[in-house]
Amino acid sequence: MGNGRILEVQHNFQSNVLLVYDLMNFDETILNFGIDSLKDLISRQKKFNITNPLATAESTLRNFENIRQNGSLRPKYNEIFNQCVVLLVSYFSSAIGDIFKVALTQKINQGMDDNLAKEEIKVTLAELQNCSSEMLGELVVLKKEISFQDMQSIRRVFQTYLDIDIEKDQNVNNIITGQACRHVIVHSGAIIDKRLIKQISQATPRDIKPEIKTGEKIQFDPEEIKIVGESMKRYINGVIEKLDQICIY
Repeated sequence: MGNGRILEVQHNFQSNVLLVYDLMNFDETILNFGIDSLKDLISRQKKFNITNPLATAESTLRNFENIRQNGSLRPKYNEIFNQCVVLLVSYFSSAIGDIFKVALTQKINQGMDDNLAKEEIKVTLAELQNCSSEMLGELVVLKKEISFQDMQSIRRVFQTYLDIDIEKDQNVNNIITGQACRHVIVHSGAIIDKRLIKQISQATPRDIKPEIKTGEKIQFDPEEIKIVGESMKRYINGVIEKLDQICIY
């Protein structure tokens, strides 16, 4: 049961990443729709022998094609690009948290080691009454106030409760940078501060934002967004492989 649920979480996360990629190309989607519609209109006009340039959609079609070719709408999408990073970080935190809760539930139900068995949580009888065997991981996360907002915390809880170590590599560094940038996007108007610089100072090597300066505005582009998204996908795939190796299913 655990395996199926974890694979479902993995699939949902990958689908959400694709939705983010679609969002950052929304201008192209709209332009392509408009261009196709204009071409269809022009084709129908020709059937009715409407050829006067003032009465056809030829000039409008050329304008749309020029906008698409030159990427004229891209600068207006800067804020959307940053919000794509915010979405990716939220989807990632939710997915890795769900994977942890399912895996911990499975480990508790199939047999704990001595270290895990000694972990204490404070619960009321009412909470115990309402907690099924399939919700044990969720109860632990709630009572221990476990956070999945940063990579250090994620590594620590997986090591403590599931005895797997997730090594810090370039993918992790990319995610750390995305998470830290998400914070300033949401809370500081995307303006780089000393806290951000400190947070990502050890996140090297990385593929995004290699150099940032205090006071400048964070601005992501589609290529950087895809790097963050793909790093998140690889990280989750790696976690699932490690869980499979220790038979947490």
